[in-house]
Amino acid sequence: MINPVINPPGNAPKDTDGFPQFPEFGSKPGRPDWTFLVAYIAFHEHQKGEKVSASRRDIQQRFRRGNGSGVSKMLRRLVKDGFLEVEHPELATHAYLYGLPAAMPVEEKEQWIELGELLFSPKGLLGRFRTHPSLKHGHIMPNGFLVLAILLECGSQSALEMKKAMKHIMHRNTTQGRLDFLTENDIVQLEDGQYSPTEDWEQAIIRYERANSLETFDIELKRRIAAERCRYYEALAGGADLVALKKFLRTGSCIECGEKPAGQVEHFPPKLWLGFDHPDLMHSACPGDNEDWGSIVKSLRRPNFDKPIVMSLPIETDIKRFAATLMASVHRIFLEGARTGDMGLLELSVSRMESAWPLWYWSHITEEQSQRIHPADYVRPAKPVVLTDWSIVEGIAKSVESSRKLKRDRGRRG
Repeated sequence: MINPVINPPGNAPKDTDGFPQFPEFGSKPGRPDWTFLVAYIAFHEHQKGEKVSASRRDIQQRFRRGNGSGVSKMLRRLVKDGFLEVEHPELATHAYLYGLPAAMPVEEKEQWIELGELLFSPKGLLGRFRTHPSLKHGHIMPNGFLVLAILLECGSQSALEMKKAMKHIMHRNTTQGRLDFLTENDIVQLEDGQYSPTEDWEQAIIRYERANSLETFDIELKRRIAAERCRYYEALAGGADLVALKKFLRTGSCIECGEKPAGQVEHFPPKLWLGFDHPDLMHSACPGDNEDWGSIVKSLRRPNFDKPIVMSLPIETDIKRFAATLMASVHRIFLEGARTGDMGLLELSVSRMESAWPLWYWSHITEEQSQRIHPADYVRPAKPVVLTDWSIVEGIAKSVESSRKLKRDRGRRG
């Protein structure tokens, strides 16, 4: 059993009352769990020296969030409000790269890193609780475990002292709510106005998790996230066959110079623009050519796939085959532009892509598959409007008839 009064984690600074000294931010997200997430990413970005690769599902599993769409909303809001910055990596299917914004003042960045170390370092306040399924939203949650950690570290405290200690992290009402919750579940006790951990607080947490089937939830969450990843690959690339296909393509000849084995796989349209693998979009490429193409793609403007397109095709057209042919022609234009350094051809490939990609996507990916894939994982273009010869004729006929009807109505009124 751990003594309720323990040594501070690492060399965490203390305030004059002996509490861990949390940094005081000029502004922070409105909810404690959002603050914890920014601190978590800031800490790991500082440790790695680069932005953190994390998908919505990674964050969902790390913080035991059952609602994946809620995690996506939280990430988008933090990016919009300037607390996080996101990059779209060229070679990552599920993960975006998150980090503190480059424009954030250095002093503020240091504060977020300091908070992250205080909470998430190996000896941090939340370190011992990171595997508990009761981190789940609606149960003890990170803010409840933080309240418990303060009591374990600093000994018995009044509600007023706890609110003062936590004021830079969470609202006083949230602190009181967590104290009440922990007390109701016999994890913390209240005697003579002082809160302290119960003698069997560890067992109390286990009892609570078992009573609420949280261990089962934890297992189910991991299973569901793994299943979502599998469905993603199955929907877009045939599941396990994708790995075998990539291996095969690496042994083929480079589509540009003919080097064999090529060693790498090229994606067109580039993954920097789109964000997922599909067998029809991958080609053999040598490292040199693939790197050159990657540099060129980064120098070009990103295509706009949000604007709906209208295309007129003969009624007998096989749209799926036509879309594949159109995509191949755009690819040839891009390769020729890259080979000759002709920016006109490269810009042409980008503008043609804005028409080719929506047609290819909606002729190859079903509506059901599209709905199963999380929107943050890829670029889903606006659905194109495809007009056949007959629909054009019918449209003209309706327009003429409408015009005639309008003239007749005016004649009657006259």
